Amino acid sequence: LGLAAGILVLIGIIASIPGLWLEAGTGPRVTAGDALGGAGAQIVSGVLALDHVSVAHGLWKFGVDAPTQVVNGHPWSVVIILIPVLLVWGVGGAAIARSAASEYSLREKTPWPTALGFGVSKAASLVGAKLTPLLIVAVVVGLPCVGGWVLLRFPLVQAFGGLAYVLALGGGLVIVVVCAGYLLGGSMLVPSIACEGTDAIDAMQRVYAYAMARPARLLVYSLVLVIELVLVAVVLASIANAITSVSAWATTLLLPEELAMVAHAAASGETISGEERGWSMNAMASSIAFWSRLPGFLVGAYLISFYFSGGTLLYLMMRLVCDGQDPSELWRPGMPAGVVQHEPAEASDED
Repeated sequence: LGLAAGILVLIGIIASIPGLWLEAGTGPRVTAGDALGGAGAQIVSGVLALDHVSVAHGLWKFGVDAPTQVVNGHPWSVVIILIPVLLVWGVGGAAIARSAASEYSLREKTPWPTALGFGVSKAASLVGAKLTPLLIVAVVVGLPCVGGWVLLRFPLVQAFGGLAYVLALGGGLVIVVVCAGYLLGGSMLVPSIACEGTDAIDAMQRVYAYAMARPARLLVYSLVLVIELVLVAVVLASIANAITSVSAWATTLLLPEELAMVAHAAASGETISGEERGWSMNAMASSIAFWSRLPGFLVGAYLISFYFSGGTLLYLMMRLVCDGQDPSELWRPGMPAGVVQHEPAEASDED
């Protein structure tokens, strides 16, 4: 949870950098916050109403629409902060994944400095594993884009361009395969490096091979994790909202109506405009608003921890199904990359 909280804080700071040159109240962080908040609200309401369609739409908005809105709204800002964000996400996620793998596979507790040191040592591979599929898609999209502009725009070469369209279909196949593998197995890329100690290329090969070899099994396992994640998120979000509501109610019981209204608004993240307030009341409202975000922040940290821990178990289970490797076979520092160690079973009394 501490590592996940660190990921949230650092990504929040990095995402705030474009605010230096963008207008106030805009930027990737604001766009992402609004989009993810709306998706989360739809997921929660869908679960409470037992509406699986609404939950599915909320998950799509969370995982696909929200990132798309951020990229479309602030493309150059995203380009600037993408590498630092991926670096923090990969290093922190690898530390969580390594801790989860060691505890699950080897029954060993990994101190967080050791896990974080492992993540730092694999920083380049972690960024590469997340970035390479995106670069492949960008290149494959760019080639037909330029080719279409050259071969389909001008009359003298349009006939040749029509014949060469089959190459665009091949590029479309590559894009679909890469995106499908990234969507299905993206949560296993960081755990693959954490479990095997390999580089980005090996991690991609393993994850895509597992996704293509047993897609139905991967979908079933992923569905179980998603259902569990959604249920846990709804419960934790409800608890967080209850904590902030009860705290605001109890704190303002004996206050005058104006002060109580300001405190409640600050605790719920709302603002009251059109009223002149002194610096003391403004400071109070700002502090209440800041501390009221803490329960939601901890929920976010738990969900990040769940994502990487669940992805680690998913990788180990898919490795078992596809390669027959027992989950206890885990790479350790000092061993060659990709070579795992099997923990022998304890000798019985008869031995």
